[in-house]
Amino acid sequence: MAVHHILGREDIYLITTDHRDGEPKRGQINGSVTLTTPKVEGRAEVSTRAHNFGYGFQLGRNGSESDLGLDLYAGPLGALWLRIRSPWTAWARISQGKPDWYSARHTGIRFRPRGGCIVEVMIEDIDGVWRRGQPWWRSMKLTTTTILGRTKTTEDVTASGPTNVAMPEGVYPATWKRTTYSHRHVRLPGTLIDRVRGPRQHTSIEIDVPGGIPVEGKGENSWDCGMDGVFSESGPDCTVAEATERLAASVVKQRKRHGGPHNLTKPTTVAEAEQAAS
Repeated sequence: MAVHHILGREDIYLITTDHRDGEPKRGQINGSVTLTTPKVEGRAEVSTRAHNFGYGFQLGRNGSESDLGLDLYAGPLGALWLRIRSPWTAWARISQGKPDWYSARHTGIRFRPRGGCIVEVMIEDIDGVWRRGQPWWRSMKLTTTTILGRTKTTEDVTASGPTNVAMPEGVYPATWKRTTYSHRHVRLPGTLIDRVRGPRQHTSIEIDVPGGIPVEGKGENSWDCGMDGVFSESGPDCTVAEATERLAASVVKQRKRHGGPHNLTKPTTVAEAEQAAS
């Protein structure tokens, strides 16, 4: 972040921020410029990262720290966000005391080739607020579910067996199962598509450890102090060995973050570790 004073004045300045993490890719842009004056505050942010925003625009008013905002989405090319607050844009603010006066209103249209929502149209839609009986035209969406119908998911356990999870204090006996999830449409034309290409499917491996593997609680609240544990881990399209390694790595990471337990000399259930600690 860098601050640039304009005209030699302390109350007129630009703040430039680079939001890129680590080593940025060549040609990648992800940053913002903020202009602050005694009467005007403006901000522009651009990102060329791949987002799922699709294509379109969104005009907002009464947003956080701004009167007017404009979002422009250009698919894989990136997105641009503009914000401004000034005496000339005060008309866009919602008077305090009115319903949801603190929430932004959005008007715009977006096309999303990927994802469940194909087209979304908003007309003064209140950000994050939905109430029974509100006008349908505030937020209109054309989704794949609207066209093809909803889907029903079935589960089929295709294989299972015993396995072991290796930890520094020893080996914990566990069980694994492979589940195939099938997603089928319940009405035309979705059912016709399923007949042609077959239902959408994916598999998942789940590891279960009876009694769990002890880890200290997060300690952020009164209810998560003391002993906690990791009892299961699942992952899509992986082997049993990969799933058990992932579970062991998760336990080690949580123990390092939350302080243990590091003094176990043998495989110990969560209940046994809690009793020993008390």
